[in-house]
Amino acid sequence: MSIRFDQILLEILDWIRRAIQSRRGKAIAKPYEVIRVYPGDKGVLRQLKRDTARAVSTLEFQPHRKAGQPLPNRVHLYCDHLEKLPGDPTPRVRGKSHRLQILEVSPVLTPEGYAICEILLRQDYQFHRSAYRDEFAPTILLAVGFQLLRLPYGAINWEFEIEASAKQIMGSRWAKI
Repeated sequence: MSIRFDQILLEILDWIRRAIQSRRGKAIAKPYEVIRVYPGDKGVLRQLKRDTARAVSTLEFQPHRKAGQPLPNRVHLYCDHLEKLPGDPTPRVRGKSHRLQILEVSPVLTPEGYAICEILLRQDYQFHRSAYRDEFAPTILLAVGFQLLRLPYGAINWEFEIEASAKQIMGSRWAKI
């Protein structure tokens, strides 16, 4: 799958690198704060506060480790707003409010310091239907994240789960862009 590396994805990839380094004790300050932890049959879902400019909601799923097996890959779910930031030369695209990205991430960095990631989903949505920009997007992402607690992540149809959650939470007041 070829993708266009925009600033949001580059910030997420840098954040992943810093998060892995902080777990290994190599970072000065943690790039995230754990807000809430949801344990489940398949693993643990953590709701995080991410230190990037566009971050709205961030979830990290850590599957349970089986005895004698290497650390399993994690699944990261990101929701970022698409509004123009002060000093950003890129014009805001009308009709888009949030970008959801779901990545499978190796728990360790390569010897060169890179995180190995696979993009499972990257899609823009219109979830902004009230005076408060981020009223619905975090709830939708959390509803999708809860699927990880009961299903193997390879079996999840991400687009379907996002659309089903958006319909349940927002009714018909959302759009996939």
